[in-house]
Amino acid sequence: MPTPEDIIAIARGYVSTPFRHQGRLPGLALDCAGVVVCVARQLGVEGEFKEVPYGKYPHGNTLQGLCDLHMDRISMYGPGDVQLMAWEAEPQHLAIASDIGIIHSYAKARKVVEHTLDPVWRSRICGAYRFRGLDLHSEPEPQPKPKSGRYGRPGGGGTGWPERGIS
Repeated sequence: MPTPEDIIAIARGYVSTPFRHQGRLPGLALDCAGVVVCVARQLGVEGEFKEVPYGKYPHGNTLQGLCDLHMDRISMYGPGDVQLMAWEAEPQHLAIASDIGIIHSYAKARKVVEHTLDPVWRSRICGAYRFRGLDLHSEPEPQPKPKSGRYGRPGGGGTGWPERGIS
């Protein structure tokens, strides 16, 4: 079963692909939705991401509707999950969360990029989704409680993937 690392590795393979509106050709042309669609196809996840025409700046709930149709909405996101973003009032952009920040095709950069999720980018997140058919952030098998380390802090544990809530 694919892991968050698999999703991120696939998306990172698209970095530097030129931006092109409605592009769906990794290495040649991708837009923000194209990154998500191509990752899903490469993973072989359930559902068919069909081509749906949308304007250069999707209006209304077009992009959110497509996400609702093809992915599961989640309230907490971590690496490997898809973030829906709004520049103004309406959702107009998609990115994949990584351990560094986000991977997305950004028109202003004219290519697929990966960068940190600073406060400005974080403020744009208006929803999060998980690819269907994947159980990326399931709880780990129960383990014996770790012994306290120095200063009473636990000696480890957890999945290592910090999850973030959607505000």
